[in-house]
Amino acid sequence: EESDIRGYFVWIPKYSYRIFNLGDYNSTVTISSLEEIPNNAQQIEIEFGTRTTTNDEVKKECASPMISGENGDCDIGDLMTHPAFLSIPSNGFWVGKFEYNQNSNVNIPITDTTTWSKDVAENLEETNTIKPSNIIVRPNVYSWRNTIIYTSFMNAFNFNRNLDSHMMKNTEWGAVAYLSHSKYGIDDEVRINNKAGYVTGYAAKEKDASVSETENTKWNTSNGYTASTTGNITGIYDMSGGGWEYMTSYREGSNLTNSGMENIILDETYNKYLDKYSSLSTPSSYKYRILGDATGELGDFYYSSNERSGWYKDYARFGGTWIIRGGDNDDNFNSGQFCFGDTGGAAKDVPSRIVLSVH
Repeated sequence: EESDIRGYFVWIPKYSYRIFNLGDYNSTVTISSLEEIPNNAQQIEIEFGTRTTTNDEVKKECASPMISGENGDCDIGDLMTHPAFLSIPSNGFWVGKFEYNQNSNVNIPITDTTTWSKDVAENLEETNTIKPSNIIVRPNVYSWRNTIIYTSFMNAFNFNRNLDSHMMKNTEWGAVAYLSHSKYGIDDEVRINNKAGYVTGYAAKEKDASVSETENTKWNTSNGYTASTTGNITGIYDMSGGGWEYMTSYREGSNLTNSGMENIILDETYNKYLDKYSSLSTPSSYKYRILGDATGELGDFYYSSNERSGWYKDYARFGGTWIIRGGDNDDNFNSGQFCFGDTGGAAKDVPSRIVLSVH
């Protein structure tokens, strides 16, 4: 029974990808209308394999630099092991199929006749409480929101220590996003989850739709598959819309008070669960990306009311304190698996996702 399942997870096998852009961008191109933005999205070449890493000494390969703003010996056309498989060494990792949720009487189950209640959605029991035993990763429930990053981080970290559970970081999001845009994935922008109330596992009936209680379908329908990273039921959902998702990825030198993570970043125990970005990064200094994180490599970048990339005109703001991904349920064309933004770490409507590492 659905009620017996604690969580759905999707396997992401270790891979290398062919570098298509080094992401050396430090500004945006000002435009007067979104129609001026070209579609720069392209199929990403993926090569699966479990060897330790690609090597600078091999022709048309390079070792992953894994540092904000660094290229190493990498060049366009080189094959590079994705850094998500190196910072926490593994032959792959499991990703929560949906934004993680709270097993509480106030938010499950949601039936087809449930009317979204703002009071219910915004006043879930113990939203900012560390209770990993309450976590579920399932469709058709309210995302666990209204937390600071520290709460989300510790809940995910203690979800299952035997499986090295942790909150998703930006390079891991990048690994999923790049795989989704290969011949092994949907090779397109995943459909937005525009379900009102931040309910997991839905797909809008129309591309780039605004928030709605009715114009969407569940994950296990033919229309629902459009919101999956694979274009079918086996993929990962809520990577466009649903809610912006916290990443455990921060700009060094930032004020971390609102996030509650001041002590976490100083503790070596947690180093491998964090992506660190240069203190020099600003909203348009995309060159401080980490190769593989699906930010700076998405250039060129444009400005028309806000920053956007040429990958489906997704929102693309860099350089804040903490990185957030995917966009919100009412962000229409701004949302997508290549959408990224920033937050101070205590955003109201920002859920999270769990990753399990296999060593």
